[in-house]
Amino acid sequence: MGKAGQVVWLILAVVVSLWWWTQLEDKPPTPVSDTSSPLLTMANASTYRYNTQGRQQSRLDAKTVRHFNDGQGTFFTQPDIRHIVADNAYTTIVSRQGYMSDDKNVITMRGDVIGERYVNQSLQTIYRSEVLDYRPVAQTVSSDKAVTILTPESDSDGLGALWRLDDNYFILEKNVRTHYAPSSLTPLSPARPE
Repeated sequence: MGKAGQVVWLILAVVVSLWWWTQLEDKPPTPVSDTSSPLLTMANASTYRYNTQGRQQSRLDAKTVRHFNDGQGTFFTQPDIRHIVADNAYTTIVSRQGYMSDDKNVITMRGDVIGERYVNQSLQTIYRSEVLDYRPVAQTVSSDKAVTILTPESDSDGLGALWRLDDNYFILEKNVRTHYAPSSLTPLSPARPE
């Protein structure tokens, strides 16, 4: 093979390697082997988290849950989180998939992620992204991907964001664009029973 052929093969190898790396980067961890089976599998499951005062802080519902006991974590299909901030305020977060590490400090949600903040049953904020990390103890949501935030006063887009759930405070990191104009918000997530 001549020098030109070697260069073509080298370029092809680099392109395939970069494509493969981007495919891995946007997916949650998968079980180590196909022969690995979950320790626990549940359908239509709910789990609750309570604060130090014994009050419910959050609830996670999922169509399916697969928990592995070998360091692989827990996988969710159609996770739906309700994070309670106060008696009159809560945030819902839904997506197609979710993953919780064994330390249970971060739940990564992927695919059509929608977060909605309600105060007195009135929709106040909509947060959209393809990927986000929910940290229940820190009461934050963050993403390093494209994010859209809608409020009754503005529409904002950016790359990367931090959302503090306790006070509904947003920090957009890069490439921020905001349009200020009154609007009415319509819930994007499917309705769920109380």
